[in-house]
Amino acid sequence: YRAENYELGKSVILAIYKIQRSERGQDSNEAVEALVGLGDWALWNDRVDDAAEIYRLALAELGERDGAKEEQQRLFGEPVPLPDINGLRDLPPAVGADQGNILVEFRVDNRGRVVDLERQETGEELDTAADRLLRILRNTKFRPRLEAGQLVGTDKLVRAYDVKP
Repeated sequence: YRAENYELGKSVILAIYKIQRSERGQDSNEAVEALVGLGDWALWNDRVDDAAEIYRLALAELGERDGAKEEQQRLFGEPVPLPDINGLRDLPPAVGADQGNILVEFRVDNRGRVVDLERQETGEELDTAADRLLRILRNTKFRPRLEAGQLVGTDKLVRAYDVKP
């Protein structure tokens, strides 16, 4: 069942990619975003090698066009929580340290898993909300950084979240 689910999702995302590529061009932001989405789908389904290959293809499509370095940095410069689709994110958006009421530190390994997750502040009034956030973070897969075409882990990510008690 999981294999069929993966293949069905892959087919849908590939169709979106092909439409974007034919309508807007192979190196368009929309086509590259669809290709990255396909890599995210592979990573989400624990197909790490497939994801890395698809991410490399997305980088190749960015090529040397104007703004390619900035787009590469936006997509792969730091870990991105998945799914990276508006309306489907479980994890609340990270905010500035001065705006958040829960501060956490963690690592993301090269397979996109959260490891060494620690809560940094100790406000007891937020224990329930903090526990819920930590549970969500532990179960969130991240798109790892990409360096020289390889997925790499990231140490010491410090993020603040503004959650309601």
